[in-house]
Amino acid sequence: TLPEKKSEALVFLIKSELLNQLKRICLDRELLIRNVDCSSYALFRANHLNDSSQKVVNEIFQVYLGSDEAFVNTIKNSLLDEIKIFPNRIAKILQNHFDKSEQSLHSFLKNFSKDNDKKNISTINSKYVETFKEIKEEIDWLCSQFTLHLRIKNFSSESKIEIYGIFGPVIKWDGVVFRRRTFPLPEAKAFADRYKKNKIKNNSFENKLNLEKSNFKILNETSPNTLQELMEEAKQRENSKENPSIFSNEKNVNSRVDNLEKLKSESSLESVNPRNSILSMIERKQWGILGDLRKSSEIFFENHFLSLYHESTPWRIFLKRNKGKITITASLLIFIILSFVFQKITNYQLLKKEIYQAELIKRSEIKRALPETSKTNINEILKKLRDKINDRKYAIQTSKKFEKREYKNLILLKRISNMLDNDASFRVDSLEITPERFSISGTIDSYDRLQMFKKKLEEIDNFFGKRIIESNRKSPNGIVYRIFVELN
Repeated sequence: TLPEKKSEALVFLIKSELLNQLKRICLDRELLIRNVDCSSYALFRANHLNDSSQKVVNEIFQVYLGSDEAFVNTIKNSLLDEIKIFPNRIAKILQNHFDKSEQSLHSFLKNFSKDNDKKNISTINSKYVETFKEIKEEIDWLCSQFTLHLRIKNFSSESKIEIYGIFGPVIKWDGVVFRRRTFPLPEAKAFADRYKKNKIKNNSFENKLNLEKSNFKILNETSPNTLQELMEEAKQRENSKENPSIFSNEKNVNSRVDNLEKLKSESSLESVNPRNSILSMIERKQWGILGDLRKSSEIFFENHFLSLYHESTPWRIFLKRNKGKITITASLLIFIILSFVFQKITNYQLLKKEIYQAELIKRSEIKRALPETSKTNINEILKKLRDKINDRKYAIQTSKKFEKREYKNLILLKRISNMLDNDASFRVDSLEITPERFSISGTIDSYDRLQMFKKKLEEIDNFFGKRIIESNRKSPNGIVYRIFVELN
């Protein structure tokens, strides 16, 4: 995370075709992949992730020059800041070389270190002159690329450079640029002599080790993969009373390492540091990054955020060990699924027949309800029947609403018309009913009948307790009256 709510991420890109090709190769050879790791990140983790002393250094550059790849790790504040990979032809050159010859790692290094830069024909083996020349040219080109990269990264005297890889002892940093060391290397003869002595010791040690492995072969035919197998193996080891050859093996290994350290330290060359020379390759067995990480190769089994591929192997082990049971179980599951599908298909066919018969019955019933229709489509017939039913429902609802409706104004007019006797001279000229008032005007034959009419209006529920205003005048036709009732 950076200030101003920004962040940086270290991204490693690899072609998916290469990863898929690796998985196919391992699958064809029945190899179980636990983890595909980025070698540059593995080198960083193995050397600096748990090393607190490296935090004092300003910058660290891990330069790797191997037979498989070449890269430079830039480490700042104990964090991997950048991975710079340099494509090269060393791997292809070596492949062509070893297709023509059968050499071991140490034999190749011995011949390569003795190859003289000043001679056109090598004194070691003339048929490999072209191979050695191509490798040297590629190393020279990589040295220039390493130097350019360090200048771009503003290399300072406070920074530290660490060189790894099978060809790491071939190059050196002189404070300004990377250079290839002059061939033949001064430690070439010492490397050949020490390797020869070490090989004799290794042969005797391997003979003893093979003898002890044959005695212990029964207990180690298969590695335990379950807790039960592990307990059985532990019980067998207890019954063997801890074979003393195991302890002798450990002692021989420790003595072998001590002898090697003594061999490297004594009679060391004046101008060459054994750790930065091919003398450090005496006990090396692997060509690639595993040769540099042989003491901490378990980091390749740890899954992390820059892992290129990760796979849980116990499932594959289980599948390989129980192929027969899994085949039978899968066959039973397929049989059960097929029977279930067949049952569903049968039920579906029966359901289709029932639907067809129900549709025929429905058509006959609709024809009985609508004998006059000429349509044959069932949807159109249903639509017409639905419209007819809706019309009938609407007519019934209208009739019921009409029966329940109360005509208050008509009732009021009927009561007003029945207030006086039939023989009385009574006429209504105008009548007005609003929510605020009620008014009526007309002629009547006498004052007595007018007062009687007013009194009966007061007895009506709608006018009870309301203010009633009356006005009248005499005319030749009778008494002209006007009555107001304030409803609010």
